Amino acid sequence: LKVYPNPANSVLNIQLDMAVAEQVNIEIVNLLGKTVEKVQISTNSGQNNLELNVSNLAAGVYQLNAIINGKRATTTLVVEK
Repeated sequence: LKVYPNPANSVLNIQLDMAVAEQVNIEIVNLLGKTVEKVQISTNSGQNNLELNVSNLAAGVYQLNAIINGKRATTTLVVEK
């Protein structure tokens, strides 16, 4: 799981390297634990790239979760305005 640019202000790029094609749930959670963005995508095996619009999010620190087949990969995301 790679996320760039970080900090982001309008568009966030998410790169997932998948062994097989699967459904992936992407969640962005604020520091209060509230899910503020949720997207489900279908991936292919190999490298997958997703652009996510974060311009609607307030400036701050968030947790980005990628949930794949019940397993969670997590990274910290900073949104700047």
